[in-house]
Parts: sequence; C-alpha cells; structure tokens
Amino acid sequence: MSSPFMSGAISSPPPRKSLVPASKAKEVANFAALSSIAREYRLGHEALSDLAYKGENLIRKVRLIILRATDESGNFGKTWKALSARRSAKMVKAVNKAVPWLKRFEDDWATEWLLKKLIDQRVHDRNRASAKKRTSDRKSEILEQLEGGKMVCWITHDGVLSANAI
Repeated sequence: MSSPFMSGAISSPPPRKSLVPASKAKEVANFAALSSIAREYRLGHEALSDLAYKGENLIRKVRLIILRATDESGNFGKTWKALSARRSAKMVKAVNKAVPWLKRFEDDWATEWLLKKLIDQRVHDRNRASAKKRTSDRKSEILEQLEGGKMVCWITHDGVLSANAI
C-alpha cells in the first residue's frame, strides 16, 4: 500500500531540521498561528508547550530578558521599531539563547515578532496608564474646585458636561 505522501496527492511535510521561511511571518498574528507553524515544521514538544495557552510559557521565559533591557524604572520608552539595531540584536540573541527552538526561524523573524509584540504592549500599557492618571488628576482638580466653590458645572443640551472657573 502506498502512502499519500509518496503518490503526490498530499505535499510532504518539511524536513525535521529545515528553517521556517520568512515568508511565513505574514501568517502570524497570534500565538495560535505561530503554534500551527511550529506543528507544521515539527519544531518539537518544547515549542508546542511554550506556545500553548496564548504563549504563556514563552512569555514567562522572555519576560526576564525584556526586564533586563528596560530603564531603571522598569519601563520601555520606545517601541520595538524605535530601538537601536544594536539593542534589538542583543535582545534577539538573548531570547534565542533562552528559547533555542526560535533559532529555526529564518532571519529570526519569530523572535523579532515576539519581542515586538511584548515590548510594544508594555509601551502601550505604560502610555495608557499615564494618560489615565492625567485624566484622574484632572478630575480630582475639578472636584476640589467644585467643592471649594471656585467652579461651576452644567450639562449642555447635547449631554456634555461643561465646567468653568468662577
């Protein structure tokens, strides 16, 4: 009995040690897609374990590397794209050392995708938190002025809350 792979009806899976081509990067939007590629290219049990549950184990492994690369306050001031090439290369090298199966991706595209995703999320969260704090500070300032009788508030006909100092 002949195998469907031998008859040409189904394309054969890639060889066990082949690199995952950079062209596959466009297919990756989340950890599930990366997990699918890991299965397709038979990257092994560790890769599948790392990518399970939205990449929880992989994020845990990479988090320390990202923390070491932050400023004194533990923040990233720049997105992945804005980092220097030298700093990016050092981080890619450190992640590939900590997670060896990522070396199987041509031109380190999966490592870069992961770092971009995690760093940009940290920057976004930090920016959102500081914007929320500014809004909260402004609300507190308005409430203090209202309580002190230094400001009046009213709701306009279109439902907008307005305030003016008196």
